[in-house]
Amino acid sequence: MTRTATLLLFLLSLVTGPVQAGTAWTVEESSRLGFVATQGGAPVEGVREKFEAGIAFVPGDLANSKVSVEIEIASVNSKSKDRDAAIISPGLFDVSKWPTASFETTSFRRLEDGRFEADATLTMRGVTKPVTLPFKLEIKQEWAHVTGEMTVERLAYGIGQGPWKDTSVVGNTVKIFIDLSAKR
Repeated sequence: MTRTATLLLFLLSLVTGPVQAGTAWTVEESSRLGFVATQGGAPVEGVREKFEAGIAFVPGDLANSKVSVEIEIASVNSKSKDRDAAIISPGLFDVSKWPTASFETTSFRRLEDGRFEADATLTMRGVTKPVTLPFKLEIKQEWAHVTGEMTVERLAYGIGQGPWKDTSVVGNTVKIFIDLSAKR
């Protein structure tokens, strides 16, 4: 499924619950699912352009809300073909063995400031760890916007074999972010 189609389903479910006939949303091209890492001490941002999501999120029914996302690792775009090739190589993600990463929620909660948190498991390179994703959801009649970010330690997932274990080349801490917008 393309990034745009997946984002459309994601935002539709956030705003309306189950998708209803006749409801049309357009995902803005600025929407992103990505990461920020450091390479040689400088920040490097990339996006994942292909992923599939199964999402049933209703702000008024958090107990029955669920999100499942599978990300195609080889769809990375960091604006450098050489860097993208390194990311999918055996020394980092090794897409020949682990072509996808997954995010599966276990629970949601509303925070006092109106934001939400999702407790989930994140699986990358065959390693599953618990994570928490704080996010903000804004809905204004014909517009919806979701933003959130969390950090992970890449070495805890085995992302960094041989010379890639050296955190002076690629930093250990990686920020994962979502920034999704749609208009009705």
